[in-house]
Amino acid sequence: MFEKLFNKIRQVGNIITGTNYDNLEQTLEINPMVSPEMKTKMNVWRNMYEDQSPWLSDTVSSLNISSYISKEIALLTMLELKSEIVSTKGNKNEKLLEYANRQYQRLLGSLRIKLEEAQAVGGMIIKPYVNLNDGEIYFTFTMQDDFVPLAFDGNGKISDAIFVDKFVQNGNYFTRAERHKVLNDGTIQITHKCYCSSSSSILGTEVPLSMVEKWSNIEPESYVKNANGELFGYYKVALANNVDEDSPLGVSIYSKAEKLIRDADEQYSRLKWEFEGGELAVDVPPEALLPVNKTKVNTFTTPKLNKRLFRAVDLGVADNYNVFNPTLRDQSILNGLNAIYREIERLAGLASGTLSDPSNVARTATELNIVKHTTAATISDNQKAIQMALEDVIRTIGVYINTYNLAPSGSIVGNFEWGDSILSDTDKEYQQKMELMSQGIISKAEIRAWYLGEDIEKSKEEIDKIKQNEPDEMKALFGE
Repeated sequence: MFEKLFNKIRQVGNIITGTNYDNLEQTLEINPMVSPEMKTKMNVWRNMYEDQSPWLSDTVSSLNISSYISKEIALLTMLELKSEIVSTKGNKNEKLLEYANRQYQRLLGSLRIKLEEAQAVGGMIIKPYVNLNDGEIYFTFTMQDDFVPLAFDGNGKISDAIFVDKFVQNGNYFTRAERHKVLNDGTIQITHKCYCSSSSSILGTEVPLSMVEKWSNIEPESYVKNANGELFGYYKVALANNVDEDSPLGVSIYSKAEKLIRDADEQYSRLKWEFEGGELAVDVPPEALLPVNKTKVNTFTTPKLNKRLFRAVDLGVADNYNVFNPTLRDQSILNGLNAIYREIERLAGLASGTLSDPSNVARTATELNIVKHTTAATISDNQKAIQMALEDVIRTIGVYINTYNLAPSGSIVGNFEWGDSILSDTDKEYQQKMELMSQGIISKAEIRAWYLGEDIEKSKEEIDKIKQNEPDEMKALFGE
């Protein structure tokens, strides 16, 4: 039964995304925990991320700030992450760890890119699944605007959700609704239903899973016991939901700066127009222009210079030329844009100078420390949120390993090291530690352990080896 459930990797085809069906709730008889306000906002955030903001037009250009903010937060969140799967104490099994970490590192390799998209829409689900053809575990990433949450537990974790997989073939739209539900005894109930429609906006009529070749081996209903939670990890952006305060769903990292991002686009468009409208031009009476063709009436050209330079205007005076060369207001517009940037940084949890002109940022040590803490707090909160999701993913990996005998059974957990280079100055800290060592307050092994990320015993062993092999160099290094 489980083999049928997870036997096939998702196939790449003519896939369509989104869950905006007109009759989804009625057909599936469900009541999604997504308010109309959240649906609308998630659509706006998605469009902003894809550089299709609703306010863009022929006269309003985009700075693509939303995409940049999402990328910056995702990059800083994942920049120094070192994570691996380890055994619980007294339960170490090298074959289990080797297999589990091979799967887990596959996930980490693609996580940052997916995290960027999740920052934009408010969150995502990371769902492991097993391919029994090769005995490996793979992962799907479902963004918050592409799944249907039905229930949350007391800790804010999803306990009932529907994932929608869709594609079109021969003019027919096929949809597979995969539902994961935590029953009262903790068992996970997984159901699959298939629908067919001639329209992309209608769920259509339920048909057998066997009607679609790539879904034909999926069991319509199955159960997984002893999972201790849902078989996926849910990450949501670490911000309070100010769109729907009763919703457990996340909001976009730039949700609070949405109006200011529009202001920035409009201000940038004013800057562009200032340069376009202020281009150098020469107004001349029509008789000062050169005829193109003597046989054609009112066809003139300019002297051989830039074609944008001359404009035919009835000056009403004897002068043949009038130079149009207005003073540009670019600096005033740039100052206004920079002020908007600073407000966007404040509301998006970014340090001053990320978007705005860094030359205007505070320069005293205390002020710089405050600036650093702004970004550090945002990153730290999101690191905690993604770690919670990854811990659930690791738990699910363990469930699948034990269920399908993919490796020796055992209990596994995650180990996480996030780093703090946003706040710390490594060179300065190194000098401080060397000074402490010279005063006999800390040891050489402690410095090595800190600098290389080793445990203290490993550092002591390595220093002893170096002393034995290269005693003179060691003495010179530590001033002995």
